[in-house]
Amino acid sequence: MGRTKKSSLLLTGLLAMATFCFAQPLTQSIRGYVTDAITKEPLIGASIMLLDIAETTGTISELDGQFLLEKIPVGRHSIQCSYIGYETQVEILLLNSAKEGYLDFKLSQANIELTVIKVRPPSEALNPLSMVSVRSIAPEETQYYPAGGNDFSRSVVSLPGVQPTKDNENDVVIRGNSGAGAVWRLEGIDILNPNHFARRGSSGGGVTIFSISVLDKADFSTGAFPAEYGNALSGIFDLHFRSGNKDRREYTFRAGMMGLDLAAEGPFGKKDSAAKSAEKGSYLFNYRYSTLGILNQMGLRLVGERVDNNFQDLSFNLDFPGKKGKSNFNIWGLGGLSMEREMAVENPMDWQVHGDSTSYLYQTRMGVVGAAHNIQLDGKSFLKTSLAVMGQHWHRNDDLYSNDLMSHRIQEENYLQGRVSLASVFTRSFSRELYMKTGFQLANIFYDMQHDSIEVDGGFRKIIDGKGSSLLAQPYVQCQWTPLPRWTFNIGLHAMYFGLTNSLSPEPRLGVRYVFGKNQSAGLAYGLHSMQVPLGSYFTVLDDEKPNTDLDLIKAHHLVLSYDWLFASQFRLHGELYYQHLFDVPVGIVAPQTYWLLNTIDAYSKQALVSKGKGNNFGLDLMVEKFFRRGAFFLFSTSLFKSTYQPLNGETYSTQYDSRFLGSFTIGKEWEFKNRNSSLQIGMRSMYSHGMPSTPLLNTATDITKPIFDESNPFSERAPAYFRIDSRVAFRKNKPNAAWMLAIDVQNVTNYKNKRAFNWGYDLEEKVWYRKNQAGVIPVPSFQLDF
Repeated sequence: MGRTKKSSLLLTGLLAMATFCFAQPLTQSIRGYVTDAITKEPLIGASIMLLDIAETTGTISELDGQFLLEKIPVGRHSIQCSYIGYETQVEILLLNSAKEGYLDFKLSQANIELTVIKVRPPSEALNPLSMVSVRSIAPEETQYYPAGGNDFSRSVVSLPGVQPTKDNENDVVIRGNSGAGAVWRLEGIDILNPNHFARRGSSGGGVTIFSISVLDKADFSTGAFPAEYGNALSGIFDLHFRSGNKDRREYTFRAGMMGLDLAAEGPFGKKDSAAKSAEKGSYLFNYRYSTLGILNQMGLRLVGERVDNNFQDLSFNLDFPGKKGKSNFNIWGLGGLSMEREMAVENPMDWQVHGDSTSYLYQTRMGVVGAAHNIQLDGKSFLKTSLAVMGQHWHRNDDLYSNDLMSHRIQEENYLQGRVSLASVFTRSFSRELYMKTGFQLANIFYDMQHDSIEVDGGFRKIIDGKGSSLLAQPYVQCQWTPLPRWTFNIGLHAMYFGLTNSLSPEPRLGVRYVFGKNQSAGLAYGLHSMQVPLGSYFTVLDDEKPNTDLDLIKAHHLVLSYDWLFASQFRLHGELYYQHLFDVPVGIVAPQTYWLLNTIDAYSKQALVSKGKGNNFGLDLMVEKFFRRGAFFLFSTSLFKSTYQPLNGETYSTQYDSRFLGSFTIGKEWEFKNRNSSLQIGMRSMYSHGMPSTPLLNTATDITKPIFDESNPFSERAPAYFRIDSRVAFRKNKPNAAWMLAIDVQNVTNYKNKRAFNWGYDLEEKVWYRKNQAGVIPVPSFQLDF
């Protein structure tokens, strides 16, 4: 055999070996813990199994509840955790070659007398006391929902009963309620509005401050909450930071329309330490800087040709385990800065409408730092104590320019509020049939609320003026009792005291669940809930008086009947009938007026109010979902509802959120190639709303600076129906020690011209006011690198 032929054979062999090596599937580890959902006691010997690969792959948890699955092929997996006497739990995890997977299984005790042990689906609530109107959301879900923007608020509009208000804002309107009725809870502490461009008196804004890189799985509740939740009428976001990797350092870089995002995590000390993971401390940091600010510096303005905006934020979680894994201490925090500025048209000769000669500067700042201590007192008791300090500043200046381009301040708003909060929760499992949870939220609220507006004579008048501090106390106790195998009862009491108005509200909470058939259940829950009035509305100034300082807490009775069926191991059918009666809602103090505080989207009240308004929200929510298994998922939701209110005149009117019908369909498909080393994902989401009501304009109005409404017929007109289709295409690639993803989300891919229900513009040629369009097609490319 000649030398040339031998060389060719050798080269061919080497190429074949290289190809074979390259085609080998990349692998990664999955770590985690298995604990009792109530007592936090580690569960030893729990079985953890992968469900979607041919080879039988699994392990069991160790003495500290920790488990490790090694050499798992990258890609999307369904992992099942089971333990004798406990419900089986299934979680879905996307595993890549650069980051270890982490799962925290919190198992609930099963009714051992039942012949079928319940399988808990990935979307079931983390909180075992939440019986109805709740769904858990994993951070990775916010990625594969089209145009979700890695934002929990934008993702939940796919769920029943939740409707969007504006395309460029993330306010959460639930079952006809105002966005002010939702509460954000982080690490067991109720926090201030955690959004960039936060809206006054609301829970929404532009985009949430925290990145999904730092968050763990969360619960989202929409009614009849357990006793541990208060100061909310419509919704609860119950969020937690995840711990950083305790065995190795990992990094994530994201770049896209939302910003540049860098996350880092790892153990304290040497990464090759021989200490067990449970004994190691860890850190987790994330910093994000808005891409919009970078584009503004380049002269590219995507929000508007005269608008500059920018934001940045930082989140962190530092975890320090105690001795023998029985306790841990963590320090956490987040903070964000955001700014938006609209400039006047430069040339006065080009001024056509009032807005051309005005400008505004709008800034928000929010920050919170907290610490929490968790300890297992014994095998049946658990105590968590948290302390947090937080503050938020909202500032806006409005200026009017004269023909010589001299600016004149016409309005200035400065709202500062903060809290020093202490929370504690104690849980005790008396037996398999009886469990108790009790605790409190205690906050000292401090505030400085100022709003000044120019008068006709050129002087400034106080619109809102309040400074001081007040106590907000919320103790609670609740028990879960399972007297019979198929029946579970929740009995609880929440109380809320607000020192500013000396208001006290005792609030009973009740719930019952019955299990029947195979993985089917029905639930019924009732609760009385209350909420303080958005803070600035207490300090409205009229004729040098403050008429609103004695407003009562806003209250609501919630009643929810639910049905749930998990079938074929990967499908869920869920339906709920609900009724909500609101009372003690602030309304206009003069009987002919039809003002209802909860119709205010973004501002505080500027008139005298009395807590005598009533309202009703009732409807039907339906949802069918397929969990992300075997390369596909979908979620279909629809809602039929009615939302009305009664001011002092006793008449019944639609609220501005009374859309009557909502529908959403989200679907995605994923194909994996080359031994799972790469994948292609496509997705689509369509949303429909019958259209929000609005108050008609007065035909006789001639003011071109602002629209004048016919207040005698509130919300008697309806905006055109809202319809939007979003799309997503994403490609993932795994390499040894690195993984990347390129995605393109497109919001409103058909460029449908939706009309805004509440924003108006003036047509100079036609001399009429018209509804402004919402956002058109918005492509949102993004790139993620894990290493």
